[in-house]
Amino acid sequence: MSVADTSAIGRDRTVGLHETLRMMPGVQVASRYGTDDAKIGIRGSAARSGLAVRGVAVLLDGVPLTEPDGVARLDLIELAASRQVEVFRGPVSALYAGSPSGVVNVVSRTGRDSRGSRFMR
Repeated sequence: MSVADTSAIGRDRTVGLHETLRMMPGVQVASRYGTDDAKIGIRGSAARSGLAVRGVAVLLDGVPLTEPDGVARLDLIELAASRQVEVFRGPVSALYAGSPSGVVNVVSRTGRDSRGSRFMR
């Protein structure tokens, strides 16, 4: 399992989930013609999947975002409001969302995560 927390996300100045996932080992992300839809592959699972997320589940706080046709809209995830991004590789991820290749879980920030206010630039 790999985890990118908000300190790493802010330090590397990533814009979206695409860039955060590209930094993780064993994860491939490709978008076509600059669209916001992306193909995510974990450990080579995207080799023959076209432009869709096949065998990889995308979750937001444990709730599946991947459509039945395999497409997940990564642009709908607000990375600035997340606490961490978790990537599970291999068949152990089948316990979480029934996906044989892997799981990407974005964990949102809650009011309990920090005291005070936080301003984004």
